[in-house]
Amino acid sequence: MTTALLTTPPMISLVTDAKGTQELIVAIDKVTAHAKQHGVTVIASAGNDSNDGNKDQSLINLPAGAPSVISISATGPRGWL
Repeated sequence: MTTALLTTPPMISLVTDAKGTQELIVAIDKVTAHAKQHGVTVIASAGNDSNDGNKDQSLINLPAGAPSVISISATGPRGWL
């Protein structure tokens, strides 16, 4: 089994260009699906930066939000370390 660890910043702010944002999401979905089809396990940090997941915020979780990605998170109080 091959594992790909994505170390790029996983959380991005909403881009004002909705078309550009959608193209980015589609591209990441395609790349990670292609990797999975070829036996690569793609793992990415959930990277919530202490965000509580409030759906009212315009947040897109990439690449961890892609369907073919295993998202890993950590827990602990803010400022704990």
